[in-house]
Amino acid sequence: MPLVPPVASIQLKDAILYRALRLAQITRGPGRTANPEQFNDALLALNGLLDSLNIQHDAIFSINNDRYHLTPSKRSYSIGIDPLGVKLADFRVPVPIRIDQARLVLTAPASPVYLPLTLATAEQWASITVRDVPTTVPQVMYCDYDYPIANLWFWGYPTAGNDVELWTWQPLGRFTAITDSVVMLPSYVEMLVYNLAVRLADQFGTMLPPNVMTEARRLLGRIKAVNNPSLPMGSADSGTRSSPAADFNYMVGQ
Repeated sequence: MPLVPPVASIQLKDAILYRALRLAQITRGPGRTANPEQFNDALLALNGLLDSLNIQHDAIFSINNDRYHLTPSKRSYSIGIDPLGVKLADFRVPVPIRIDQARLVLTAPASPVYLPLTLATAEQWASITVRDVPTTVPQVMYCDYDYPIANLWFWGYPTAGNDVELWTWQPLGRFTAITDSVVMLPSYVEMLVYNLAVRLADQFGTMLPPNVMTEARRLLGRIKAVNNPSLPMGSADSGTRSSPAADFNYMVGQ
């Protein structure tokens, strides 16, 4: 769970757009409201910024894990939502941007057992010469990441009615109107304000103050650092000392 509570629900035009337009020198002076066309352009630019962030792993702060039931002997499964409603997927949730991990969940035991599935790339899946292999415990899963409905294949294909657990990126939601409510971590609101200002200044051809560009980079960098922390290096020899003790100079390698 996030350590910082979300901000109170306020409208998009007040929380992000108004501030970004001012920082970009498009609307100058306190309390000066942008015209509808400027707000609309800012909304389009913000959604473009969100789309670009959603494909960056270290900009994603939430990873979902959801379970789906597997039908015995079914070769493949579709996942996603067709906006036209023409095709209905097996798993009717937004198509995942990226699957981080997958688990086969054995549901027969009193306590479910979670077995890791290897996530294959397109090249790895193409290299499998015999794909229709029945098994009770699949070893590999491949997602083609098609849009708006993707397809999942298993090797071998499951002959038992177990579940699959998918750990997927939770994207930052897009906005449809300037009156939409904004409920997100305060750090993300501030990062979006400054990075949107950079985009708007480029779009409107205004002179962006140098400190705004610097702060935009700093805020995004801090978020990425939190979402992708560096793990400390470990060693089996931690806490031990050689005998006799010796000094090592990493600059000269001796």
